This record gives sequence, structure tokens and C-alpha cells, in this order.
Amino acid sequence: MKFNPRVTKINFTDMAAKNACWSLLFFAVVGISLNAYAAANEQLVVNVDYESRALNVDAYGVVADKPSAADSIVVDCTIARRGQCSEKTTLQQSAQYISFGNYRAESSTLASKLSWYKPGDAFRYRFSLYLPDDWERDAPASVDIVWQFKHFSDRADAFVAIKGGNVVLRIGPKEQVVLIKNYPLGTWMDFQFDIRWSGKQDGQLVAATRVGSSSDYVEVVRRHGQNIWGSPSNNGYIKWGLYKPAYKNSVTHRPRIVYHDEISVVRLNPDFFQK
Repeated sequence: MKFNPRVTKINFTDMAAKNACWSLLFFAVVGISLNAYAAANEQLVVNVDYESRALNVDAYGVVADKPSAADSIVVDCTIARRGQCSEKTTLQQSAQYISFGNYRAESSTLASKLSWYKPGDAFRYRFSLYLPDDWERDAPASVDIVWQFKHFSDRADAFVAIKGGNVVLRIGPKEQVVLIKNYPLGTWMDFQFDIRWSGKQDGQLVAATRVGSSSDYVEVVRRHGQNIWGSPSNNGYIKWGLYKPAYKNSVTHRPRIVYHDEISVVRLNPDFFQK
């Protein structure tokens, strides 16, 4: 069947009106083209929701680095941000929970080259965190690190931790900001980080949070400056779970248990932070 579009004839009464019409048409086409370009240049490189019941997600290069304790990292299908399942991580002050010389049980994107970051890269990171009702607040000197932006063979460029009664973001060797003050128990907390990575002063970081049934993220940090402290010749990647480097300072009595869900990494357009 031949398609015969209906055409409406327009009579221009003067040249100004004709030029205005062509201008509107031009900018409409350019706008559509730019939106298509933006969509095409934002790439979802990690998307993990644990609904497959698998800890290791080959499609996104996600690997769980478990210590010898069987319950250190498992898929739990009794609690979830969406769907049915999430990742449950457990630590206790026992040799079975020591991995790579310290108390840790973490998953990572070490095998996901598309998600590795280096100076000049821009990414959006999201994850959801749940602390159970029986979670014990620990001494500030014994933080529970639940998310890391980690440099290969080097320190973390930044990390998210439970410190006392707050969820904090540690940036570099000294800087710390509060993401959620007096965090709730038994409620999902969502975190979003838009980051332009740099070892110089042109780096950018915007952090936002969302708690419980709230529909919108609320910006809590907007920061300019250096955000890479590792060697610029090495890439960085992300880790999540539990890492408790100063467990010896803990005043808690029960195992440390957290849940992670809805983990995603999106590579952003190079001009994202110019908007």
C-alpha cells in the first residue's frame, strides 16, 4: 500500500514569517537529533538486581569475593528493594570472615572493563542499602564500609560507610560529608552519585539520596575538585558489601548484616556536567 501523507498548504504573507517558520523547524530537528545523540551516548554497563539468584553476574563482570564463611555473601529472597531478592552480607569477628588480610566480604566490578573509571570519565552510580531492625550502632572508630570507589592496587578514591548514627561519604584521605543523618533501620536507602573523575581540580561529584517510599532523590553533596588519589595510570572500579577495617574497636555483640540491591552503573555523555 502506498502511503499518501496529507499536506496542508501554508501561504506566507511575508519573508519574516517564512524565516521564522524555517527557524522553528531547524531547531526542532536539531533538538531531536541532540536528544537521540544523548540517549545513544549514555551506556548502561552494570545492572544487578539479584532476581536471577546468582551472586556472580557474568554479563556485567560482577564477582563476589567471599571469605571462607558460608553465610558471608548470599542471595536472600526475603528482603528486596524491588522484586524478591537482594544480596545479604554478613561479617563476624572471626577468622572465617577474613579475606585479603582483613574483615571483609565484598562483590565488585573488577571483571567489568566497561565500568572501570579513569580521569576524564563520567558515570552515574546507584545502589540501595538496607539495615535490619536489629542493627547495632557501632563506635565511630569502627566504621562499616558498604560501598567503595576503589583504585587498582591502591587506596579507595572514595567510600560510603556507616559511622555511628550516620551514613557518610569519605573522599580522599581526609574529607568526609554526611549523606544520611540518623539513618533509619528496616527501611531501604537509595544512593546516587554522578561523578566526573579527575586527579586534578576539574573533577565533579554530585550525591543524592532517597529514603523509603520517597519518589525523588534529594541532592546532599555538590563538590568540585580532585576525586582520584590513586595512580593515574591505573583504573578504578566499584565494590559493595561489608568491609570493617577496625573491627577491633567495635562495641557491638551481634554479627554485622547489610543488604544491597538495585546496583547500576551508567557511563554518561562527556558533556553531562556542562548542562
